Amino acid sequence: MAAVDAGRTNHSGRGCFGWGDIKGDNSAADNVTADLVLPGAGAQGSTITWSAEPESYINLTTGAVTRPTEENITVTLTARIIYPGGTEQTKEFTLHITRESIPGAVTGTVRDSSGNPILGAEVRLTVSGSEYSAVTIADGSYNIPGVPAGEGYTVTAGKPGYTAASVTDVSVTADTTTLGVDITLTSDEDGCLVTYKGAQVRYNEGSKTYDIRFIAVIDHLNAKEVGFVFSKIQEIPTRENASEKATSTVYTEITAEGSTVTAQSLGGMYIIACTITGIPEDDISIPLHVRAFSTVGTVTKYTPVTTVTVSGLLD
Repeated sequence: MAAVDAGRTNHSGRGCFGWGDIKGDNSAADNVTADLVLPGAGAQGSTITWSAEPESYINLTTGAVTRPTEENITVTLTARIIYPGGTEQTKEFTLHITRESIPGAVTGTVRDSSGNPILGAEVRLTVSGSEYSAVTIADGSYNIPGVPAGEGYTVTAGKPGYTAASVTDVSVTADTTTLGVDITLTSDEDGCLVTYKGAQVRYNEGSKTYDIRFIAVIDHLNAKEVGFVFSKIQEIPTRENASEKATSTVYTEITAEGSTVTAQSLGGMYIIACTITGIPEDDISIPLHVRAFSTVGTVTKYTPVTTVTVSGLLD
């Protein structure tokens, strides 16, 4: 309120006219960001005319405020109040109009660990609950427009088949493009501790359904969880988008079709075996996309995708 120059008022003792009458949705005269209310009539049958210096930032008919783009501006707004009989009163308001916050942009390139560009990766950042995003084109580049100016942003890239990665502490300047926010994604197959070995099918005579047991091997016991992900829909299944069979139990040998199969015979130290049960006879030709996985800490790595069908396993 201190920015309203209430001391520069010439009047004949009639009525009080102040900031509260014109502020509209603005909270203070030293931070004008919204339109004003400029009445054309006042108390006791008075009429009000308006002038401003400089005059280009306030529409004196509608009260609409045009915010500057370069720097904040101070405007002196004057109300000339004319009462019946010719008595006049003037009221000046010193207003500080805050410049428009012009957004910036963020650009960069997403590549794999070999330096090859990645097409179709989603790149995003979040500012005050609003998400800004873009998708990489053939050369791996992206451009996220309309990002509010600020500091400390985190830009994250991801794509199915890759482990998401981020760049932190990114700054965006108004009306400027932040260049070179490059991100490297590693294939989520790199560093997987598990080796997929195949699948077995079993028919359940009583329920007229099939079970599939997936088998993989692992050489070390430093994974928090191992198992399989599978999906009829997702061609690249992950723990986030598909069904899963996770376990912390491994075996040195299993029984398969009445015979003992050891981990060493499969080329590993331990066997991982998980079973999907109750597949209807009508679904025996539906492809099932499957991957084995290992999770160490919070990082999950996968084997390449294998697609199986019950009918194919029966052949």
